Amino acid sequence: MINMWFCCDNCGNLDHLRCSVSENSGGQQLCGRCIHGEWHGAFPEEKYDPHLHEVINRPTLPEFADSISIPSFG
Repeated sequence: MINMWFCCDNCGNLDHLRCSVSENSGGQQLCGRCIHGEWHGAFPEEKYDPHLHEVINRPTLPEFADSISIPSFG
């Protein structure tokens, strides 16, 4: 299944592409609240949390990546 969740570039809300499509976003991913001034109500409004949500417009690291120690070669 294709991931269609995104983090709003304006306010940081978590939203779904099927609920928030704007042709006048200037290349940004904007949530329903930022596009229309109110939340669409398709699901509860929630802020993006990189530890909980996998979205299409933010990098996602495997859970173990936070605990890996990368050696310095300098």
